[in-house]
Amino acid sequence: MDLFETPIVKEKKAIGRAPIHTHETRLMIGRQVVNKELSYSKAALAYGLSEGAVGAAVKLYKQTELGVRTKEKKAVRQQERNETLQEYHHQTQVKQLKQEIAELYIENQLLKKALKHFRQPKRGYGSVITPESLDQSQKAAE
Repeated sequence: MDLFETPIVKEKKAIGRAPIHTHETRLMIGRQVVNKELSYSKAALAYGLSEGAVGAAVKLYKQTELGVRTKEKKAVRQQERNETLQEYHHQTQVKQLKQEIAELYIENQLLKKALKHFRQPKRGYGSVITPESLDQSQKAAE
């Protein structure tokens, strides 16, 4: 005695209406347009389709027949983009490092100048006002 009965599985119906042309026919239409044997409008007139349906056939052809090449091209383009991006980041980093070196050089020169200034011997009390220096400056002013 089975406690669990397997449910009956119904086949799902395809969504939408059935296509007018078969898969092979749409691939043929796409190939003719891609190979420039027909234009979109001429293919639409010849096969009784809209230009949008011809565009869908071209897209289908490119995805199925040319899909491998397209994926390889995309991989190559992605690799080129990655290399370009890495080069850009490298150049940006070099530029930032050069700017930092320049700033550190200027700071170093400023510190050398300040050190030289502070190491100079003091000239005495020349800037301090004393009664004697005040008398001398008043006499000089007269």
